Amino acid sequence: MDGNIGAEDFKKFNQLFRDQRGQMDKELVRLQSEIDALKIDNLSSEQMVNEALDFHARWPEMSLVEKRRVAELMVRTIVLGEGEIEFNLVQLPSYQEITKWQNTYPHAHTVARSSRESGESGWR
Repeated sequence: MDGNIGAEDFKKFNQLFRDQRGQMDKELVRLQSEIDALKIDNLSSEQMVNEALDFHARWPEMSLVEKRRVAELMVRTIVLGEGEIEFNLVQLPSYQEITKWQNTYPHAHTVARSSRESGESGWR
C-alpha cells in the first residue's frame, strides 16, 4: 500500500463530516432564530416599559374622559367583595400575535388610528 486512498474511500470518509456539517448548519440557523426572537422580546419589553413611563408622566395631564377610556380598555372586570376590590386586567397580546395580526391586516393600524381620532372604537 502506498499510503493513498481511492476516490470512493475518500468520499465515504468525508461523508460523515459533510453530514455533521449539515447538522451543525441547521442547528446554527435554529439557534440564531432563537436568539433573534429573544432580542425582539427584550426590545418589546423595553418598549413597553418606556411607554408605561411615558403614560405615567402624561396621566396628570389627561382629561377625565381620556382616563376613563384608558381604564375601560385596561380593566376586564371589577369585583367588589367584603372589604376588598379585585381588578381583572385585560391581557395584551404578545409581540408575535401583534406582528401576525399586522401582517394579516397591513392597513389596520391606520383604520384604528383614524377611528380613535374621530372618537369611535376601532374594534367591534
